[in-house]
Amino acid sequence: MAHADASRCIEDICRPRFVRPEPGSVARRLLGQMRDSVDGTVLAQPSSQARRIENVSRDLHESRRVRQPVGAAMDQGEHLDVTINEAAAQVVTDKAVRPRHQDPRHILLTPIAPRILAGMTTRPRNPTREVRIGDIAIGGTHPVAVQSMAATKTQDIQATTRQVRLLQDAGADIIRIAVDSRKDTDALIQIAQIAERPLSVDLQEHYRLAEVIAPHVQKIRYNPGHLYHHEPQRAIRDKVAFLADIAANNDCAIRIGVNCGSVDPDKVDLFPADDSIGPMLASALEHCEMLDDQGFTRYCVSLKDSDPNKVIEANKRFAAQRPEVPLHLGVTEAGLPPDGVIKTRIAFEQLLSAGIGDTIRVSLTLPFDDKGDEVTAGRQILDDIAAGRFRSVPEYRPEGINIISCPSCSRVENEAFIDLAHKVRDVTEYAKMHSITIAVMGCRVNGPGETDDADVGMWCAPTFVNLKRGEALIGRFGYEEVLDVLKTEVDRLITTAS
Repeated sequence: MAHADASRCIEDICRPRFVRPEPGSVARRLLGQMRDSVDGTVLAQPSSQARRIENVSRDLHESRRVRQPVGAAMDQGEHLDVTINEAAAQVVTDKAVRPRHQDPRHILLTPIAPRILAGMTTRPRNPTREVRIGDIAIGGTHPVAVQSMAATKTQDIQATTRQVRLLQDAGADIIRIAVDSRKDTDALIQIAQIAERPLSVDLQEHYRLAEVIAPHVQKIRYNPGHLYHHEPQRAIRDKVAFLADIAANNDCAIRIGVNCGSVDPDKVDLFPADDSIGPMLASALEHCEMLDDQGFTRYCVSLKDSDPNKVIEANKRFAAQRPEVPLHLGVTEAGLPPDGVIKTRIAFEQLLSAGIGDTIRVSLTLPFDDKGDEVTAGRQILDDIAAGRFRSVPEYRPEGINIISCPSCSRVENEAFIDLAHKVRDVTEYAKMHSITIAVMGCRVNGPGETDDADVGMWCAPTFVNLKRGEALIGRFGYEEVLDVLKTEVDRLITTAS
């Protein structure tokens, strides 16, 4: 395949912001193979990458040809000849989002080896329909949008306003904020007045709050599994019709947000206990049909799990059945950086390179002031995929301890949850070579269900932590006390396995 054709495949998949390098620059020569044949723009990281390449290239003038195996997307044994500049190779090898200080929680990406894959390893984007969200659109030929979510309590107007501004400054295209009460909606109405990016409201369990907040946001996200909690006697189809009417009357888009830990209970009973993807897929397809029946097609879908392999499979299966519906990609409760970024990167590489995905979110457990790092990591991943830089891991098989933790939101009833997640990583460092999964969840909504599959689960209440062994409750402990009990449980698992 010619480079021009390959470039169109790459552009269809990721399309980050376009910049024009300086005429004659090394960056331009390197990225020229991804040139748009119409207007001459090129895919590139904003100018900092080009400047780094230029600086290194002053001392490195030799070019070389690199011959190496292409990733699993190509036939086994097939190879690719790629001409790269020595300077660019050095930059790619060293490329990382640098920590602000030595605390490892701030390290977003580990250095990426310069494995450069051709555009021919990718497929064109699925022909999804365009869905407008405020002043941006997803789907169709639009660039992949990067989203994030406010982690502060929505009723804390000052803190949440600060978080919205932080995410805006980081470059978020869409910002999600949760509401679970009228006090939350009253606060969000005030916060919306300062927002410069489209807002997506997360309805949590109370779907009727959509009527109050819809005039002030641009998108409504609801979880099919949560529609059962409020007014259980009312038919789900009627609730979906209510949401569709509210969205249509207030110029809002909708996201059907299916989550592994809170799946529609009616769907769970239809599948074997070891099939967690089937119920998610059935729920998403059913709710698409419900919205279609209402004549409402301005919606997208997300199917999220903490296991990137399941995220890949669920989204591929959905895209095969409803290729016209835009997909929001994410690995829920990806956890702490850098592991959380690696899990997410693997899912995004496999899906985006297959033409699947229209918006993304990197969900990380971070201090409030660092929430913009989610956006930074998301754009980093998109830029790398656009440039053909992949980890090329065909399947994620975690080795050693696997810590799953949610990214926090307004449902979290004690902000000590974030510190607890980091302490869990520290106190279990000695067990890092053992295959143990620990889940740390911040609230009562998703916590109980999303800790069931972990070897040890922790979901946080305002003053105590529920500690679980699989689905069984071990007990309730204080935020500091629980760490000692956790270590005892980890030791028991190590002894049992040996």
